[in-house]
Amino acid sequence: MVQFEGSYKNFAIDHHVLEVSVKASVMKVVMASSACIYLLKEDEFLSADTEYGWAKLMGEVQLNAFIKQYGIKGCILRFVTAYGSEKMKHTPYRVNI
Repeated sequence: MVQFEGSYKNFAIDHHVLEVSVKASVMKVVMASSACIYLLKEDEFLSADTEYGWAKLMGEVQLNAFIKQYGIKGCILRFVTAYGSEKMKHTPYRVNI
């Protein structure tokens, strides 16, 4: 049986961090996202090609909602890799390094 807990946990953790940030009067949130999120064309919506990418995209959407709804400040950093070039030999994102 296929389990999809990874995306749910990612989404739930992001939501919990944002919710607690608002309750604790945190003024700025920096979200670590992923290069799995990308624009196909400049005038199109963001997209993702994996379950993990979609979970990260939903985290970004949550942050933007909290910025608008609660007035916190935030930014999103989309890391290409945190592992170094040796771990990225067989990935399409290697050309970005």
